[in-house]
Amino acid sequence: MLSIIKLSVIGTIAFSFVFFGGLFFLRLIDKFKYMQKGFFHLFPYAILITFTSLVIFSGRDLSAGMFASLTESYAQSSIQLMIQRLSTLFILLASIERVANGIINKRYASPEFPVYLIVVFIFWFTTIFSAGFLSDNPIRTHEIFYPLIIMLATLFLSEQDKEALLKSTRNSILLVLVVSTLLLVVKPSLVLDSGYIGGLIPGLPRFAGITPHAVMMAALALFAAIILYFKPFENSLLNKSAWFLLLFSIFLAQSKTIWVTAILFIIVVKAYSELRYVIKDGKITKKLLLFTIPLIFVFTVISSVLLLKGAADNVVDQDRIEQISSLTGRDVIWEKVLEDRSSHSVFGYGPKYFGTFGIANVTHGHNQFFDTLAKAGEIGVIGLFIIFLLILYSVVANFFSSKGLFLVLVFLFILIRSISETPLTMLGYTMDMIFFIVLLVLMTLKHDHVIHHQQ
Repeated sequence: MLSIIKLSVIGTIAFSFVFFGGLFFLRLIDKFKYMQKGFFHLFPYAILITFTSLVIFSGRDLSAGMFASLTESYAQSSIQLMIQRLSTLFILLASIERVANGIINKRYASPEFPVYLIVVFIFWFTTIFSAGFLSDNPIRTHEIFYPLIIMLATLFLSEQDKEALLKSTRNSILLVLVVSTLLLVVKPSLVLDSGYIGGLIPGLPRFAGITPHAVMMAALALFAAIILYFKPFENSLLNKSAWFLLLFSIFLAQSKTIWVTAILFIIVVKAYSELRYVIKDGKITKKLLLFTIPLIFVFTVISSVLLLKGAADNVVDQDRIEQISSLTGRDVIWEKVLEDRSSHSVFGYGPKYFGTFGIANVTHGHNQFFDTLAKAGEIGVIGLFIIFLLILYSVVANFFSSKGLFLVLVFLFILIRSISETPLTMLGYTMDMIFFIVLLVLMTLKHDHVIHHQQ
């Protein structure tokens, strides 16, 4: 009898909270329905605070090496758990507000909106929902719906929202780099692998900062550099300081993939500026040849050296997780995925394939295609292919628009990252989601929206 009364009281309180909370939220929506810029542009801050706080409060010690820190299990502190829950609550509320605001202001009226909506939903359903609910080993958690809510909010953003989100992404990453650099002095063992021996420069320590891994540190820095090129600070000194910090972080993080990608981007930027004149004038200019041919040669030589160095490192030290993600180690993971594919349904094994059923000590497929195939099966691969076609169409259609080069670089960044990482695998939300949301923002940005960049 007592338990029934207790259950009734709890149920009444819960219902009242949801009901009156919903009324209050609707009242806020009505009051601010004409507000062009909400709070969703702070999304990158919430994501980065969540994952960097996990590192800060973990007590991580890189003095024993990055490999040791990756294999250690850290208990999630109550402070970090609270930060994560508050960040999640903020992201969801900010997303729902933008969706409601977008519906009220009819931002769905553009001709391309239904296409984006359908493709984004298919992508979420086939790669995230089906893996979580329909696969052989489902997990059925509410976190599966987070990516859908976030992506829908992105589609409903105003132009002011999009502009603010690009700048927030730049600023939030720079803030992470500033804190990481300060910790080099205050607590170096948290952010610096002083015993790293796998780099091109012997004895040079590896900078992971307050991110989970040095590779992510380098990726964030390069991504911020892309945005900074098109969205520079108005203050010249601040702008130069930001470039120095980004280049310092990319160099000391010692990610060979990011180094090669950065060189490729320099080639693309130089070639793109000349290609516009080629298309316009119908001829190949000397300037295009003088820029492109030497840069392609340098890129090829450096890429070959770095890949050979990575292969040599892998032969010397096969047991390191970092080396499993190199070219000579990923084939083991991919072969395992292909072998197991026939024993699972078209919806795949499920989100927990790696670390449980697959190869020990491997947390993901180190390739977007194979990761999706293992977790979400053939259905997931179809969804991945559909979203790729939409992205590719957007890149081609906007190639010579004001946002063309910006969109090209972000697309190439995610495409290259997909070779060795999994930027499009989303359960709940991840740091990589920042990259995809920025890409989605650029894809839906108006053609006549001015993109500023340094000359």
